[in-house]
Amino acid sequence: GSGSGSGSVASMAPDAASTSRGGADSAGSVTNGDSASAAASSSAAGGARRAHKGTTAASVDRHPYLVSYVNFFYENFADADKKPFAEIVKTWSLLLFQRKDAAVVEHSLRYSWFFFDLIVKSIAQLLADTGQLPTNAASSSSSSTSGASVKRGTRVTPDFIQALAGLVSLLIRELHQLLPSNPVGHILNNTIALFVKDLFGIIDRGAVLGFIKLYCEEIDSGVVGSYFSGAKVEFLRIVMDYEHYVQLNIPIEPNFGTSIQKLLECFDSLQFFSSLIIREIGSIMKATIGEKHSPVRSSALALLRNAMLRHELDPRYQDPVKQQKIALLYFPYILMLMQFESNGSLITLADQTWIPSDMEDLLLCYLWVVKTVRRRFLRKWWKAETSGRVFFFFVVLAKALEVFGFRTAGEHKPKESVLLSPRQSTSTTISKMVDPIKDAALKQGSKNSFGTLARRRLKLKQLHKDSLNELGAPAGASPRMMGIIDHESPHPKTPRSEGKQNANTKRRAYLSLEVNSIVLELLLHFMSDFKSELGVEGNKHMDRVVCNFLLLLLKQNQSELFLSHLFQTVRFLVYNFPRPLFLYNTPYAGDLTYELLRACNFASERTRAQATGLLYIFFKTNWLIKKNLARMKLQCSIAIAKLVGEGGIADVARLQSALLAVVKQASLEKNPPEFVRQLDQLLSVRLITVLENTKLIEQFEYDNELVAELIYEISLGYRDSPDIRYTWLDSLAKRHGVEKNHEEAAQCRVHTTALIVAHLQLLKREDAVEVSRASLREAAPNCAEEFDTSSTSASEE
Repeated sequence: GSGSGSGSVASMAPDAASTSRGGADSAGSVTNGDSASAAASSSAAGGARRAHKGTTAASVDRHPYLVSYVNFFYENFADADKKPFAEIVKTWSLLLFQRKDAAVVEHSLRYSWFFFDLIVKSIAQLLADTGQLPTNAASSSSSSTSGASVKRGTRVTPDFIQALAGLVSLLIRELHQLLPSNPVGHILNNTIALFVKDLFGIIDRGAVLGFIKLYCEEIDSGVVGSYFSGAKVEFLRIVMDYEHYVQLNIPIEPNFGTSIQKLLECFDSLQFFSSLIIREIGSIMKATIGEKHSPVRSSALALLRNAMLRHELDPRYQDPVKQQKIALLYFPYILMLMQFESNGSLITLADQTWIPSDMEDLLLCYLWVVKTVRRRFLRKWWKAETSGRVFFFFVVLAKALEVFGFRTAGEHKPKESVLLSPRQSTSTTISKMVDPIKDAALKQGSKNSFGTLARRRLKLKQLHKDSLNELGAPAGASPRMMGIIDHESPHPKTPRSEGKQNANTKRRAYLSLEVNSIVLELLLHFMSDFKSELGVEGNKHMDRVVCNFLLLLLKQNQSELFLSHLFQTVRFLVYNFPRPLFLYNTPYAGDLTYELLRACNFASERTRAQATGLLYIFFKTNWLIKKNLARMKLQCSIAIAKLVGEGGIADVARLQSALLAVVKQASLEKNPPEFVRQLDQLLSVRLITVLENTKLIEQFEYDNELVAELIYEISLGYRDSPDIRYTWLDSLAKRHGVEKNHEEAAQCRVHTTALIVAHLQLLKREDAVEVSRASLREAAPNCAEEFDTSSTSASEE
């Protein structure tokens, strides 16, 4: 059974009985009580057709007399020995099989809706007359043959089910002859779908699912991606519109232990219909992987996207618990993409060849599932899955960050990679750095009181709501209603003077913010679920997932609001995983330090204050772990050198203020004197001096030779630190390359080579490559000074 209680999805529909497994149903079917009365069922066919008027071709001959006949006049013969619906199926099948009169066959196909309606009406009337359909008074009826006590499997005979399957197969053969040129083919394809959907309400649903499977197997004749696959997508679109589609799939959490194979089997048995649809969509995606524009693929992805949107907005399913269970129906989509990635990089190939809208739909469906599915189930799947597929899970998320990264019109790669709030001008200049001592982030950091992960997640969820106000959403708008998968939802309301482009920009900004928030929350869950594993030296997930994703998010354009939450996540990383950052031989601390120093130079006062506070936490944690600041000294110096070399310092005064604020905070807290002394020596003297020289570089930017000389002089100040000196020489080489001074750039490369050779020999590394010093001196005579590296140069780290 699908369970009971307030959280059961089986009770979502107000007038549907609880869903249960029936022995008479075939695999993947569900049996439950009918929700409609006999009278409503008898006219269901005509009502369904009217509801889908836009689905069928305009040329369908739906004469009102014929419609009235089916809905109001037709009745089964009371004394007939044979059942009318069985005779219609038998006679029609014989007509199609023999094809003695082509004109008669074509008329039967053109008026297929009429015969299908008669079949449904005849079955429904028979069931109503024999008490096998519940009426409004069924609960109080004293009849011994109430609808609730009659199993669906006994309503019609197995012979009739087999005959109906044969009719469907013959009609598919006709579709092969009619599509795509004859408009009757489109009519027939849609009426078959509508007929199958009507059957869900009156006969064994396992048999109906069998008809759907038969159609999917035969319609495209194994040539996936052909025109017939487009007909299949349209067929599935109509059938999926069944009112109780969710309950039909039994959306309960599968019990699979630690076996992924058992998980797949559970999905196939419990959620046969949704799994079948996802497999068909996957087949189309694989078959069209090399095509730039494929209407069939676009339709298939839109089918999945719109189904998710329909569940998201359905008033019956607004309870978060119900949404979590519905997301389980589409989790095979996640497993399918993981399988594709394991066998070959589908995401990369799709990104290179597909039109952008197809790629966006693929990722939006993925994001909706991982955003909505129950976290307990996701954690269980992560634990059971192979490490390679867990990595692929995040590879797809990384592609989503790339695809939905925000860019304003005409923007490529701004110097300040931060998207400020729309209410804040990017031209704002702040002459004085905010005092980090007054900043809440710094105060929290100094007390090591980041708080529980649960509280952090609540803050992140509030981000979705806050972002609506920040990006100009209508008052009272629901984040769910402005969800990530609604391609056709109205743009957030903006004054007319801002124009349509401004509305699109805000909508794109919200979409980017939503995607980033989903990824960040998943990353937090992952860090929490794998806390013990991530703290082990050499853990691949710490490198390939956690740190890589944080750097990805830090490098992208972000809103001021999101950066605040991102910095809190980095703080969570520092407090919970200090050893991988500051003890093990990893580059994580250096990469993150570079991004923090870059953020210390942003125009946003709030962002600079938070980045400064986090930089202080890095220094303090480094001291607590190793009782020295060697690593942060090195990484800060390298980061400053990179920023200067790449021209990434928009305002030197901002960065100077940030560094001095870190020293001030250290002196105000109860820190060891040696910690304060080393910090002051590095930030107040060494790096401030470098920044002063940077001002000279900016002042003489017009004189390339003088700037090159200044950079080289700065590098000479780091003769005792080969890593930092290498960074400055590398920046100089890149600068010469930009100016097309290729000989000077080559000289810089020879100098860096000599520096590396001397340092590796000093360390007596076994893997050091033997390089002739004489050859290097012959190429660049001045590189001899690089060999004079003293033994103290290896002592810092």
